[in-house]
Amino acid sequence: MPPNQREIQRQLMRKYNIIFDGPIDSITSPQWPGNCNTIFDHIRRLGKTDYSDYRESISADFTRFTWRHQVQQRAKRITKIAKRCLESRKNESGWRLALESEVMTRFSVEIAW
Repeated sequence: MPPNQREIQRQLMRKYNIIFDGPIDSITSPQWPGNCNTIFDHIRRLGKTDYSDYRESISADFTRFTWRHQVQQRAKRITKIAKRCLESRKNESGWRLALESEVMTRFSVEIAW
């Protein structure tokens, strides 16, 4: 009996030493170096940050920090674009084409101190 598609993929993964750990939160004994734990902890916390929690953290002095509102608007735009990418099942290059310019825009803005 010939192997099915899933078994072929498993064989190729073994052959090319491809390992899929899965979501970060489900890993009980990670395989990465210990100095990366802080980075992954920050990523986990960021992933658990809810938009409404961030929105509620805007205080009365928002006139001093107008960029907070702009960040929210950008987050909404990026979310919509990502949702479209997910629904249309785009590959990595499709995601990059759709999102990269919106994400990178923030780094081209001059910040006044």
